[in-house]
Amino acid sequence: MNAPSASSWVDEADWLRFVESCLVTMLEASDDGLFVFDADGVCRMIGRRAGELFDFEPSNFVGKSRREVLEIVARASEDPASFLEVASVNDLFSEPGVQAELDVLRPQPRRVLWLTFPIVQEGRVRGRLALARDVTRERSAERSIRQLQARVVELSPFDVMTGLPNARRFHEELEREHLRSERHWEAYSVLRVAIDDAAGIEADLGRPTFERLLDEAAIALRGVRRDYDLLARIGESDFALLLPGASIDAVSVVKDRVDAAIAIRCEEPSMPHPFTVSVGAAVWLPPAKESAATVLAAASLALEAAQTKGARQFVSRVISERNLDVAEGGER
Repeated sequence: MNAPSASSWVDEADWLRFVESCLVTMLEASDDGLFVFDADGVCRMIGRRAGELFDFEPSNFVGKSRREVLEIVARASEDPASFLEVASVNDLFSEPGVQAELDVLRPQPRRVLWLTFPIVQEGRVRGRLALARDVTRERSAERSIRQLQARVVELSPFDVMTGLPNARRFHEELEREHLRSERHWEAYSVLRVAIDDAAGIEADLGRPTFERLLDEAAIALRGVRRDYDLLARIGESDFALLLPGASIDAVSVVKDRVDAAIAIRCEEPSMPHPFTVSVGAAVWLPPAKESAATVLAAASLALEAAQTKGARQFVSRVISERNLDVAEGGER
C-alpha cells in the first residue's frame, strides 16, 4: 500500500490506523484462515476463518507464541505430529509456498493446505503470514475426475497409449473365438509377446522413452497380423495375438515374423533405443475341453518360461485332449 499524500490524511498515525483497519477487515472477510506472526514468532493477528477451520477462538491466541498456535491447529488434524514436524521449523526466511496438506477432523472433516509467506518491509523480513486454505471441494472434484477417467478407461475397449484393443476387449474376443473353434472343430492359437527386460529399460531410459518403445512395438506387431487376427495390449509391457485357425506350424511362422518386424523397426533412425521381445504361445487343438481362460493362461506360462531362458526366446504349449505338450525354441 502506497504512503499517503499530505492532502489525504491528517498525519501518519491516522494513516497507520487506517492500514491496520484494512488488514483486520481483510483477515475477517477472507475465505482463507489467516495468521500473522512477527519476527520473534509472536502471533499478532488471526482471522475469523482460521477459528472456524480449526475449532478455536482466535482472540484467545493473539499474543501467543507461534508454537502454541501451531499446536492448536495440529490438535484439530488427523496427524498432529507430522504437521508439527513440518510446520514448526523456523521458516522466517523461507520462500513462500505450501508447507503441509493436512486432514482436519473437527469441527468437520476437511482437507486444508498450510501455506506461509514472508512479510517483507524495505528489504527486511519482519514476520510471516500463514494461510490455511480449505481445498476439500477441489480435492473431491479431482478425485471424482480421476474416478471418472478410470471408469472410462475400464469401459473402453482400447488401450489409451497404443490405440490397440485392451485386455477387456481381448478376453471378450478370445471367448468368442474359443466357442467358434469348438463348433467348427478348428485349431486356434494365442501368442503373448513381451519386451525383454522391460523394467530395466524403463529404469534406465525413463517412463516417456519406455512408452515410446511400447508404441514402436505395437507398430511392428500390427504389420505381422492377418486381417482377422486380433492384436491387443494386455499387460504393462506385453501384447497378445489371437490367431484363428492357427496350428503349431503357423505359430512358428508368426513368431519368426514378429522377430523380423521388431528387428526392422529397431533399425529406424527415429528409434530411441533398440529392444527385443520374447514370445510364449498356446495352441488349442480340438477336441480339447480346456476353456479360453486356460488357453490364455498356458500362453502366459509359456511366456514366463521363455523369459527365464533369456532374451529373444520362444516357448509354445499345445493343448490337446490327451495332454498339454511343451515345445521350446532357442534364441532366434
